[in-house]
Amino acid sequence: MEVVYKEAQDTVYGILSATFEIESARLTPDTRLIEDLDLDSIDLVELAIQLQDSVTQSVEVEQVRQVKTVGDVIDMLVKYKQH
Repeated sequence: MEVVYKEAQDTVYGILSATFEIESARLTPDTRLIEDLDLDSIDLVELAIQLQDSVTQSVEVEQVRQVKTVGDVIDMLVKYKQH
């Protein structure tokens, strides 16, 4: 489980850094997507697309819109990777 979490964390941090030009030093599991990173609803759609590219199944935009923190995104990705 720890390895899967670390892989998911690396993926999420990489997506946020590359797609939204966010320094990885700003990212922790408690970092809030909207309040701390200034992501908006369009950014969340882009995040869902990028996450979908990292797994072999569809990632629902609505699920991404419900997450609040980077840690929530990591947990969601872990669930996708386990199925």
